[in-house]
Amino acid sequence: MDDNAFVGIDLGTSYCCLAIFRQSKWEVVKLEDECNRMPSYVRFTDDDILVGSDAKTHMFENIGNTVFNIKRLLGRKKTDSNFYNQIEHLNYKVDTNMDKFKVLITKHNVERKLSPEEIAALLLMRMKYLAEEKLGKAIQSLTISVPTSFYDSQRQATIDAASIAGFTNVKLLNDTVAVTLKYMFEENNNLLSLIGIADSRLKKGHFCESDSPAFQ
Repeated sequence: MDDNAFVGIDLGTSYCCLAIFRQSKWEVVKLEDECNRMPSYVRFTDDDILVGSDAKTHMFENIGNTVFNIKRLLGRKKTDSNFYNQIEHLNYKVDTNMDKFKVLITKHNVERKLSPEEIAALLLMRMKYLAEEKLGKAIQSLTISVPTSFYDSQRQATIDAASIAGFTNVKLLNDTVAVTLKYMFEENNNLLSLIGIADSRLKKGHFCESDSPAFQ
């Protein structure tokens, strides 16, 4: 067990990635079937909740109860009129009558409303479990990469999702900054702390060590 281990997550629209830093090196964690990416899918059944590949593979068995692209709903409100067109193309139901969007799922023939943060938290819970299994200890601190274009409400919703998942110390880092830091610091082994970001759009991890306040 490494007391100086750190965790970074890319909570992607289509895929999630997880990375850990320990013993002076970073590692992209194999999430499913020796793959370093996990589909950002959550499927609800009467008896279980499936996350990742299992949810995506079986989505057509009950497509209305399979949630994906949840990142697009984080922090969105009913006043986001330009977002309604995207909602219409989702295969699951979204309640737009409340101030914030809610996802409608059915369990035991009862319709339930879940916030996007609650669903995103299920993805983060899965990766938290895998990180803790890999490190052999509980993880409370996390850095999540987010799009530079995210509004304050979307950033707060991301932090809220991480809190629901059980993280108590959550930092956000813009994707573009994560990439820049990786190339700035990848050769430097003497700095004090880690940002580990797995950017699924580039299909590789971006890691660096830094004591810079840029990501505080």
